[in-house]
Amino acid sequence: MKIDFHLEGAQDCREALAGFAASLLPKAARGMADGLEAMAREARSLAPVDTGELVSSIQAEPVTQEGEEAMGCVRAAADHAACVELGTEHQPARPFLFPACQAHRDTLLQAVAASIREELP
Repeated sequence: MKIDFHLEGAQDCREALAGFAASLLPKAARGMADGLEAMAREARSLAPVDTGELVSSIQAEPVTQEGEEAMGCVRAAADHAACVELGTEHQPARPFLFPACQAHRDTLLQAVAASIREELP
């Protein structure tokens, strides 16, 4: 016994789904930007303040889209940022960036999900 199935329009369906998936990336990128900004705010609140240079150097970088990926980061650009975060031989670590990222990891994921949900019918 043999049963054959023929599905018409499968290619059209695949193309429509690919187009829909591509339309989600800008929404996901916007959500990522919101989540990264929350991380940056937290990092600024956790960073030790001496001159204020470190705190003012903490920024959420603009999210970029390349192909099917969105990329972004939170950066502390002050020259001494790594020494403060990781410590040195003469100074204990005073982490601010890693704890902020850990604290807002779920915030970032929720922001991405909320932005994508806006696109759904």
